[in-house]
Amino acid sequence: MKKKEVMDIPAAEYESKIVEFRKELMKLQAQAATGTAVKNPGLIKQTRKNIARILTKMNQRKSGSANKA
Repeated sequence: MKKKEVMDIPAAEYESKIVEFRKELMKLQAQAATGTAVKNPGLIKQTRKNIARILTKMNQRKSGSANKA
């Protein structure tokens, strides 16, 4: 997920996307911890970055709306 894709997500869907990415991250980390071959090892890093992007955008929107009030 790229920065532009995160910006296109409606604010109402942020929470559901974070839950989805965190579940995927847990699954990937469990596979790596048990020694199961992960299809794409870079996917763990990419998923963590996606979560960070969404959380950053959420915080920017919160602080932006707080500054306007």
